[in-house]
Amino acid sequence: MMLLPQMKLNLKILQLPLLELKQNLEAELNQNPALEEEIEKESEVSSDESNALSNEQPDTWEEIEEPTFSNDAEPELVEIRELEKRKNYQESLIVQRTTLTDFIYSQLYLLDLSDEEELWSHELIGNLNEDGFLKENLSSLARRIQTPESALEKLIKKLQQLEPAGVFAKSIEECLAIQLKRKKGADSEIAHDIVMHNFELLQKKQFTGLAGIYKTSPDHIQTIFEMIQHLDPKPGKAFLTAEPLSVIPDIIITAQRGEKEKYKTEVEELGLPKLKVTSEYRQMVKDRSLDTKTKKFVKDNVEKALWLVEALNYRKATLTAITKEIVKRQPVFFEKGFSSLKPLRMKEIAGSLNIHESTVSRAIAGKYIQTPVGTYPLRSFFSGSVPSGAEEESQKSVMERIKQLIEDEDVKHPLSDQKIVNILSEEGIQLARRTVAKYREMMKILPTSLRRVR
Repeated sequence: MMLLPQMKLNLKILQLPLLELKQNLEAELNQNPALEEEIEKESEVSSDESNALSNEQPDTWEEIEEPTFSNDAEPELVEIRELEKRKNYQESLIVQRTTLTDFIYSQLYLLDLSDEEELWSHELIGNLNEDGFLKENLSSLARRIQTPESALEKLIKKLQQLEPAGVFAKSIEECLAIQLKRKKGADSEIAHDIVMHNFELLQKKQFTGLAGIYKTSPDHIQTIFEMIQHLDPKPGKAFLTAEPLSVIPDIIITAQRGEKEKYKTEVEELGLPKLKVTSEYRQMVKDRSLDTKTKKFVKDNVEKALWLVEALNYRKATLTAITKEIVKRQPVFFEKGFSSLKPLRMKEIAGSLNIHESTVSRAIAGKYIQTPVGTYPLRSFFSGSVPSGAEEESQKSVMERIKQLIEDEDVKHPLSDQKIVNILSEEGIQLARRTVAKYREMMKILPTSLRRVR
């Protein structure tokens, strides 16, 4: 399928989240001489009049009036200092994060390593996964770097002395055992033995059985279990920086009282430059005395500038329409959250707005929405359905209900997957036991045997 340049630009701009859009517009401002940022002049008109004026969109670039400037609008010295102070504070927060591998490399000098061992260390560090475990088994590692397995094992023992405690382990059991070795006392010795030889019984909380093996009381075993619980089974996770620390919503929904529309939808444009075609290029387009090459250059840049402005309007209109349709179909969600989310497919939204399903997919990609009940990815409003008697329930709302049931259960007699199936069935939601197990695993909730507190 051949796409027109303007259509391709519309789709590109539509797909960009707020921060990426800002960077893209700033780049366009630098590259296209026909574009400039429109600076609004402070005036004495009322806020209502200002809003009315700002909502008026010119039909063509020829109708855009030149902005006027005033020296009276200069900020006071106090405001400048305050802005500078805020800028310096924000810059002070920008720090370079240390990765797990960088942190380990910085400690290698503490170990008495030969040149050969140091070379092997680089290979081992490169084989650590995000949890801090060695991904490859010892024998294949030894073959690949052409080293005796015993020598490699000796080196790994040295590397396991480094921080964070538990790195270079080959399993969770070994990781916990490394941490327990650094603790002193009889309890840590028993804990070490349990982790290495009876970890399955510990996972199932078989305190009575473990008490018989180690000739002690179940209460003592429970104390040891609580000590093990405070260890870190994934020491490398602390160095992960893949998840964003915060998100900037692309759309904001606020509740309105006494208005016809209960919720107000706004596409966030904070920090985005308002673009317009420069007056110089507008005049040059009309100049018939220009040579062919110059005229083509001017025309191409003015055309691209107009396309960009239209693409921004298209993005705003499309996001607004999609969000309003979501609000229309999910009114209870904005009061109660995901537990009341109804099944919704992109195809339904696309059909209502008379646009293609792929346009909806592009519009919601990577974008967040701020609602009265929290900030969520826009994509999270779309899900499949689960049969529930008279009407259908969304997968997310069913998962939320399962989570709620488990949170409210008696910890001494936790709910089995089949019991959850029975409760949901009484509520009109029909699920198979394996589906409940699947949803529980997706939410990283342990099975019944591991949730029971004896």
